[in-house]
Amino acid sequence: MASLSGKLAGVELNAFTYGNHLGSVEGKITITDRDLGRNNFRHAGERLCELWSWDNINGHPVITTYVEDHDRADFLDIEEGSWDWIDRHAQICKYSLDIRKCKDRNCCAQPRALEIHNLLSANNGFLPPVIRGLRLLV
Repeated sequence: MASLSGKLAGVELNAFTYGNHLGSVEGKITITDRDLGRNNFRHAGERLCELWSWDNINGHPVITTYVEDHDRADFLDIEEGSWDWIDRHAQICKYSLDIRKCKDRNCCAQPRALEIHNLLSANNGFLPPVIRGLRLLV
């Protein structure tokens, strides 16, 4: 996955190609239009497949296909307990979805890279915000 992720450096995917399918109720993000959400998700998935298929990995072609499997549980149907985990661990930004370890050791393992953990702690465990066209030199 590292090789595939590296190919996406600097790539922006529009999560709202066909319009905004998200809203907010009492400070919680909600899905306001499931069909629009599926269309946006499909567009992003197809774009990722296109990007990944351009290059080889270790001399082998990357063959990608977006699979829309309606027989599985709907990707929009997230259990209530999962939202609690997302609230504690995720931050949605303009250019990224950031996930962090929390301080509860019953939930998340001890940090392995203490220097990075200390750097991230300055921003509540998340990477500093990404701003288009700005480089952060550390």
